[in-house]
Amino acid sequence: MAVSKRIVSAKEDWSMNGISLCRNHSDIHLPDLSEVHEIFEVVFMDVTGYVNLCSNMTKSLFYRVGTQVQDEARLAVSILENQNVDGFTAMFMTPVTFVRKFDCFIHIKNLENLQFSVNKLKQENGVLDRGGNYVQASIPNVLSLLQKALDKRITQLQLKLEPAQKAKEFRSFWGDKSELRRFKDGSICEAVMWMDNVPICKKRHVCSKIMRHILNSDEGGCYTTLHAGILPKSVTYISHQLDCVLRLPVQIKNSAISYGTGEEQHQSIIQSYDNLCKLLRNLSDLPLTINSIQGSSPVFRYSEVFPGLPSTFHCPVAKDDHHCIPSPTSPCPPWTPVMKVICVLEGSGKWPDEKEPFRRLKAAFHIKLGEILYSKHSLPVSINPAYVDVKKGFTVVLIPYLQDNYVFRIELAYLREIALLKMIKTADGMLKMRDTEESLKLEKEIVALPKLTSTLHGVQQQNNTYSAAVRLAKRWISSHMLCDYLTDEAVELMMAHVYLHPQPYNTPHSVLVGFLLRSPLVGFLRFLYLLSHHDWKLSPLMINLNNEFTTQNKFFSYFLILSLEEDFTAIPSKFTKERSTLPLMFISTPYDKYSSHWTKKSPSSLILQRLVILARESLNVLEKQLQIFRPPIEDYDVIINLRIKQLPRQHQTIDMTENVHIPVYGVDIDEDLQKKFPVYEYDPVYSYITELRVSRIHPSAAAYDDNGLFFHDKYGGNMIAVLWKPAAFQAQDFKASHINARMPKESSEANKTIVKFVPNVEAIIEDFRILGGGLVAEGKTKN
Repeated sequence: MAVSKRIVSAKEDWSMNGISLCRNHSDIHLPDLSEVHEIFEVVFMDVTGYVNLCSNMTKSLFYRVGTQVQDEARLAVSILENQNVDGFTAMFMTPVTFVRKFDCFIHIKNLENLQFSVNKLKQENGVLDRGGNYVQASIPNVLSLLQKALDKRITQLQLKLEPAQKAKEFRSFWGDKSELRRFKDGSICEAVMWMDNVPICKKRHVCSKIMRHILNSDEGGCYTTLHAGILPKSVTYISHQLDCVLRLPVQIKNSAISYGTGEEQHQSIIQSYDNLCKLLRNLSDLPLTINSIQGSSPVFRYSEVFPGLPSTFHCPVAKDDHHCIPSPTSPCPPWTPVMKVICVLEGSGKWPDEKEPFRRLKAAFHIKLGEILYSKHSLPVSINPAYVDVKKGFTVVLIPYLQDNYVFRIELAYLREIALLKMIKTADGMLKMRDTEESLKLEKEIVALPKLTSTLHGVQQQNNTYSAAVRLAKRWISSHMLCDYLTDEAVELMMAHVYLHPQPYNTPHSVLVGFLLRSPLVGFLRFLYLLSHHDWKLSPLMINLNNEFTTQNKFFSYFLILSLEEDFTAIPSKFTKERSTLPLMFISTPYDKYSSHWTKKSPSSLILQRLVILARESLNVLEKQLQIFRPPIEDYDVIINLRIKQLPRQHQTIDMTENVHIPVYGVDIDEDLQKKFPVYEYDPVYSYITELRVSRIHPSAAAYDDNGLFFHDKYGGNMIAVLWKPAAFQAQDFKASHINARMPKESSEANKTIVKFVPNVEAIIEDFRILGGGLVAEGKTKN
């Protein structure tokens, strides 16, 4: 600790004032430090006074190492002094690798090209001083150029015309990129504009553009050097290579709409949601007013992998009074999601005290809400007893913010309903309050999930790369066909842990410096490390949302300090005592300290083990190459191939083919169609997999879930993988409950012929094909 504090306070600058270990000042031939500075950038002389120990160190490297050592020491002190962090594990057990620490990398290949930089940078004497080593002679100047170019890291560099000398230097440094521009305050400046009106994902490329321009420039296809003389083919910039998996190949006719990697689309949906909230708050015809409105879908947490586009796509439709039903010969309509909005009503003593009358009265509220939105605001609605779907699009009154064509699902909620669902009547007629599966589900939907959405929305506002990083994590999990076995909320909380508890790294927050956003790739790499190296069996994953685990009220009362600090000891202690009854993946937040809301039912031990293995291998591969979004299918027993034409999310796939239909958005829709609902929430693959798992005739009974596990990539995956359960293939005696999907098989035991029942694989695969109808192309057995 003392050494770290001493390093933090170190102020020596060896590039300006070198130091020497030599104490012999009587040698008249001993070179002066000022003379050594003329040859070397950093000076640290040995005990003889003749050897510079830092002869190969550049000034920029000294500043980086010196500053970094101080920063690392400062970080170490803060970790060791923080009682809420496992300092030993963070400091001594977690490796700090190069690729998980820095935001972006520039790789100069073919170092012989640096010979041209020697002449360009006029470093011939430096080469002689370094014994012909042109790399050591040119790299310091290249780093100085990059340091000067990337100093402020903004998309627009500007310099006022006065003084004229500085403006001349600015033009000389930036070359043809520099131009005179007039700004809103009336000033005229020399400026460099790198990009204008581009998606956020493009703004992440500013560093790349600056470095490529400084090291070389491309004019009309003929490469000419600006400063360093390094050819473009020799420079590789690594930071945004995974952005491609978040892009959609959609055609958008309206140039005002820009998808990019989804950040702008999230903002567009939330802006539309804000306007919907204004409309709902101003409703005066409902019997009860709306107290609070909160979105609960992932899009409101900026974590929807592919946020929905407006329902302005081109699709030939058949005639229908209420919906835009596609014609039988047209492709499957593209995926149009609904965004769920929870509206909590004000309190009233007139609500019924029984469940069924309560549900009926709430259904009447939904009917009334739908009638108001349709009759007074001319919004297309679809009314259901449990919710109202509203399309914010067509309206007779031309209000601009209602012309966005998104579909929202409004659910009215009343907190007293949770208490009603907890009431259980005993045999003797007494009423008792007890948690039921129905009450816990409702509490999660109308209390826990909106609160989590609000909190994670705040995490995104503080860390601008959280959205892209968590969506990369979800896309990776889905690409390995495991998205059905790990909830979205669990993934989002793990990524929040990466940003809120970054030790031993600095936070991968992408504070908006100028307009430059740092790379989400770093957050994704740290997520893979967390998933693969956290001890899920022995340790809970504690996420300090809003710092509610901390001692922020410590000045009020000593006893209050103790009660707050107990969270970091009480939760692990209780976790250890009750480990056998708790979920395998236990995630604790201030809102569910001991229950782990979002991982109660999944993942299972098999799925968690596979997730950990995939994360470990993907991390190893990703640090060398980028091919981690294609699943290994060798371990599965059956592959069910799907017809691409019937997939509403086919354009979200990783591997695009000529058979993929790319929807066209932004088309002009006539007034009659705008009054109708598009086909929304239509995902036949999800319905098919649900039917394979749960019997439609007997919802409480499993269909084929007892025989195997089903895996699918919901983002454009064109196959369903099946893994047989070993227990299902054990021969069983004849029972009426055991004959489902089984056939008799004779076997000999003790010279006796015994008939037992085993799974009929061919019949099961044929059932898969029949149930799939036109969705399934074929089913084939691998093992």
